[in-house]
Amino acid sequence: MSEIISLINEKLGIPGNIVSAVSSVMSLPLLPTVATSLTFFSIFASLYVYWYKHKSIDSIKIEDLEEEENKVILDNEEKERKLNSLYERRKMLQEEVKKNEGIIKSKYEKELQNVENEIKILEGEYEENLDRIAFIKSLKQLIKHKKYLKEKGIWNKLDELNKKIEKSYKDIDMAVIKHEEIRKFLSSFNVEANLVNEK
Repeated sequence: MSEIISLINEKLGIPGNIVSAVSSVMSLPLLPTVATSLTFFSIFASLYVYWYKHKSIDSIKIEDLEEEENKVILDNEEKERKLNSLYERRKMLQEEVKKNEGIIKSKYEKELQNVENEIKILEGEYEENLDRIAFIKSLKQLIKHKKYLKEKGIWNKLDELNKKIEKSYKDIDMAVIKHEEIRKFLSSFNVEANLVNEK
């Protein structure tokens, strides 16, 4: 995790004074290596640019996000059904490869390779959807508290950071931050509870 954060911050050069501003309304799960609001903010803003590049955060509405979240969830349910079917097919083909020889074996091996490739693509898309669902949930929480965040000057900080990331975007390896550990990190972040405590 610390390597991921170091990479993001190194590429973006985010000013340290953002940390104190964000910390006034947000807190993070304490991690051994990373425990600042800058961590969440930099990951969050990077993912925002990845999925909503050139779209102002002010233009995004909760109802649109909820509709998008439902679509992604339904898409993953369909992908899960396809994957389960492919897993069964793979198992059957693996057994046929073991039982046969020569041309017949080669035929099953080729089909097995095609199934393996299809599984790999679908699993990647499924993981991407999980990342997006976790992100949308965090984005919805921030937008619900837009007024309060604007009063505290935090909303402008997020907007500034999004613009900065857009300029540096090509230097960020999204494969590094689109990672299961990041998804868990975003999912564990409870913006609403922290904001209520600060009021």
